[in-house]
Amino acid sequence: MKVLITEPIYDEGIDILSSYAQVDVKLELTPEEILSIIGDYDALVVRSQTQVSAKVIGAAKKLQVIARAGIGVDNIDIEEATRHGIVVVNAPTGNTISAAEHAIALMLSLNSIRIWRPPIPLMSIAPRETKCSSRCWTWAGQAALEQ
Repeated sequence: MKVLITEPIYDEGIDILSSYAQVDVKLELTPEEILSIIGDYDALVVRSQTQVSAKVIGAAKKLQVIARAGIGVDNIDIEEATRHGIVVVNAPTGNTISAAEHAIALMLSLNSIRIWRPPIPLMSIAPRETKCSSRCWTWAGQAALEQ
């Protein structure tokens, strides 16, 4: 079995694949170069840059599987792959921890987006019945004040 890897993946992944198949890592191939060599491979591993079009799939006479090292498969023509009996797989949980960390970091960064307001009379910002002692307003609070 021959595997073509067209974009960088971890060395550990390459080592695992190498124990089962002949692995060729060929980075930065043009679409024409992929078309000229894809017919020799049983499996193709891509990330987000390599476009696996109907043309590429049509030229892949031996291809059995297209593996996306990541979540999305929008760069792979799934319908054409299905017509040719090629299995398309991805790694849907590959970056869930990184995505969660990023979301938490964004939430924490919202805490620093504030506008310092000098003391102003309470009556100018709220009805008399309301008790408001904060002098630090968020962007949403600023927008509400300006209305």
